[in-house]
Amino acid sequence: MLVKLVAQFVGERRQIVLGRAREAASNITRSDVRARTLAELAAYFDGEQRRDLLSQAREAASNITKSEVRARTLAELAAHFDGEQRRDLLGQALDAANHISYPAARARALAELAAHLDGEERRAVLDRALDSATNITKLPVRARTLTELAAHFDGEQRRDVLDQALDAATHIGQPDGHARALTELVPHLDAERGAVAVGEALAAMAVLGRPSVVEVLNTVLLAGRDWISPGRLARLLSDAQRWWP
Repeated sequence: MLVKLVAQFVGERRQIVLGRAREAASNITRSDVRARTLAELAAYFDGEQRRDLLSQAREAASNITKSEVRARTLAELAAHFDGEQRRDLLGQALDAANHISYPAARARALAELAAHLDGEERRAVLDRALDSATNITKLPVRARTLTELAAHFDGEQRRDVLDQALDAATHIGQPDGHARALTELVPHLDAERGAVAVGEALAAMAVLGRPSVVEVLNTVLLAGRDWISPGRLARLLSDAQRWWP
């Protein structure tokens, strides 16, 4: 909170607030919060003081025990450094991400890290994220993770990732999970595949009753895709009615 107040002061008052903010930040118990706060505070300092704060932030981030949190914090912290120090922090973030045991969390962490990279390094990390996502055994989680991951790809690769997400969603046996996975995909699909996904989602939710169908319709309409016309939805809804109890 004190860090946010710093910008409201000038001169001697700012220096007083900065001193208090620095002391408060150094005493934050949670390592990830301490690292972020110290890095944010460093922007108000120059020279040796700035370097000291960033060094403290780096030490705090490196001591985070949970791999997922450590990876995210180190990647964010890297933005405050240049050259070799930045590369070293991103390397530590990558190592932490690779040690995340849960595939979905590992895929998300790697995808977030890729946003800080360029060129071949970025592609390699995204490939690792995709590999983690495709190895998720629970179909609803795999579908959701692949859907999120697709946003990091372009062109044919993006389409391929969405196809894998659609395949996972289609094979979910539980109607509610099946429909929800499909509707989450709708905003990312083209007209042809999107219409198929909406139709399947409506049919799955129709088994559960009219309120569930309305829930799907709301989600689809909020997606705001230009191919989701009232006429198309009416035809899909009419087809789904045959499944209503």
